[in-house]
Amino acid sequence: MATAGDRHMHSKAEAEWQQALELEKKLKAVYRKRSFYDPEARNLRGQLRNSYEALLFIDAAFAAANDVELALWRAVFYRPIEEFRSRLKQAEKAGEVGATQIPKVAVAFVKFLEEASLFYRRLIMQLQAVYGDVGVKLDVPKEAVAAATAGRAAGATNGAGPMQSSASSSAPRDVRPSIHRCLIYLGDLSRYMAQAAPKTAAAAVPQQQQHHPAARPDWIKAAHYYRLAARVLPRSGNPHNQLAVMAVMTNDELRAVYHYARSLCVGIPFQTAKENLMLLFEQNRQRYAQYAQRQQQQQRQLSPAQLLADLSVCYVRVSGLFFDRINQYEYPNISSNAVAALAAFTGHASLIDIMQRQPRADCTPLHLVVLGVFAVHSSSAAPAEGRSTAAAAGVGFADAAQRGQQRSRALATLYKTGRLLCQAGATACNAVAASAGAAANGSNSTAGQEWKGTACLLVSVNVLFHWLAAQPIYAGIQINSATDDEVKSRATFWTAAAQLITAAAAAYPSSRAAAAAAGGQQQQQGSGSGGGDSDGGALPEELELLGFEPLRSKHYFHVTDVGKLAADEPATRTCRMLAAARVVSGHLSTSEQQQLIRQYSTAAAAGSNAVQPQTMRQLATGVQKFVTAVAEVAAGAAAVRSAAAGATTAAAAPGDQAAGEAMDVDLPLNQQQQVDDEQEEEVIVFKPRPSRLSAMSEDTAPAAAAAPAGGTFTAAAAPAAAATA
Repeated sequence: MATAGDRHMHSKAEAEWQQALELEKKLKAVYRKRSFYDPEARNLRGQLRNSYEALLFIDAAFAAANDVELALWRAVFYRPIEEFRSRLKQAEKAGEVGATQIPKVAVAFVKFLEEASLFYRRLIMQLQAVYGDVGVKLDVPKEAVAAATAGRAAGATNGAGPMQSSASSSAPRDVRPSIHRCLIYLGDLSRYMAQAAPKTAAAAVPQQQQHHPAARPDWIKAAHYYRLAARVLPRSGNPHNQLAVMAVMTNDELRAVYHYARSLCVGIPFQTAKENLMLLFEQNRQRYAQYAQRQQQQQRQLSPAQLLADLSVCYVRVSGLFFDRINQYEYPNISSNAVAALAAFTGHASLIDIMQRQPRADCTPLHLVVLGVFAVHSSSAAPAEGRSTAAAAGVGFADAAQRGQQRSRALATLYKTGRLLCQAGATACNAVAASAGAAANGSNSTAGQEWKGTACLLVSVNVLFHWLAAQPIYAGIQINSATDDEVKSRATFWTAAAQLITAAAAAYPSSRAAAAAAGGQQQQQGSGSGGGDSDGGALPEELELLGFEPLRSKHYFHVTDVGKLAADEPATRTCRMLAAARVVSGHLSTSEQQQLIRQYSTAAAAGSNAVQPQTMRQLATGVQKFVTAVAEVAAGAAAVRSAAAGATTAAAAPGDQAAGEAMDVDLPLNQQQQVDDEQEEEVIVFKPRPSRLSAMSEDTAPAAAAAPAGGTFTAAAAPAAAATA
């Protein structure tokens, strides 16, 4: 029930809203007569900005209901941005006459964007100061806050808005949707700035030197804001759509498809991504035709960069087949080329060196696995509703058969991809183990550098194992729709996965103390994954894939504290990878083995099954190798833990010791913590304010509260911000 104070603030917000609408009408009238950069237009924009900003703090519920943040962006910032971009295009089309105007317009445009960016950075910090800390830390000069206070005071004098405002709700407001939207706008502003900044120096860069670094847009800052937005509200697909747009602009097709897939596989899908994805697939179809023609003529050794380019073209083409579901007759040839391209890439002598230069949470192997998972789930989606009962009876069977074939092909491609990544990962782990042995003997070792390259391969396999653990229906075959190609792919995958499990356990051996500590902590956390780790911190790929729906499951989870990063990343990753492998192994050993025997016997007797009896035998063998490898690794870890528990019996409580022995065992690995020189991941955790702040708190509160030490992030369902061009 609303209190008298709430009703008063709502009335105040209503009055401010009406005033803002009047200001917007006046601004539109001025635009029809004068330039958008006219002093009167700039003054009205300033008043309108203060009015909309005040609404965000007077009544949060009213502001959310009326989409004040979007109204503020469109009226105050995006309209001038459109005008600036239009003028730049006109000047570029004017040839030599407009060439002299481009730097002048670009300089004014960049200045406007910088001012807008400063406004949104300050707004984000003030929203956190009033409503609760989200963990987003931005650089905001103190003088900017002072200027905002003076501007609001002037607005109150002119009747444009209240001098002070306060949060209106007695209950803490979930400010993450607002912060998320503001971060999207900051990303857009940075993207426009990256495009306009080189034009400010266009006169100093000759036409023939357009590849000069001064003419290249820098997307780093824009991508940073978009990723922050995705971390604040993982269920929104908007940030990934914007990241995909940037990838398209830089001709990175594989990364673009990855982000479009991420924008659709979330709780709040960004539907425009479907249209963008179809357009990208159409453009890729032409590139793939050029690639196929080049393959027929090409006999020379390819460079790593060319191998990576071919890999991107092929896998994007395969993704397009699964997404648009047309030209399916091309699948065997395209899939074969994609797998061959990946085999050539993972088999290159410089693979580890290439992987070292890629971010672990944004690397090519991870993109391939996510695209494969996206294809499987897209193929498994139910047909559109709205058909009549008669139509459903006739068309439903055809739809089910087609989806079964699509799913089988998607699974076959994913398992082939996983096999090659497992084989490459096993080879890399063996190299790490060899380097560690050389270091122990006093020889020069490159274990640190090899770990960085190996990590990218293990990241992708870790995600694949966790998906199979979360979606066990895809770990086991569906004999009614499975093809011989799918079953062969599964057989070779489980064999390669067994090799990787063994190699990873040997490459990252655990110490006795670490094994005992992991077992005890896992017991306290009660993870449903059945797997422990050294510190419970988050891995880069776990933070990157927050909100990715295919990894969610009612039956499988592992406790991860997203409020901190894993202190020992190699140990934590390998522990969790092996934990997920144990879950998958349990499913296969209890159900699939018996099912395989029955299906093999039936197929052998009938002789007419789509899957050949010999292929079924290969699958049973591969599964057995995987189950055995996981059991052996778990037994080795159990021995280490038992020895560690025996050494600490005197200090441990009897109940704790029994609980530790009863726990499922994983390997806390690595004898020494590897030091990574990459930039640390942002930690995003929402910590709401427990009570309403006073009327003076908006401008006097600190920019943001201290980041919480821990806690679990829970995404909130809220509408995503509208996309901007």
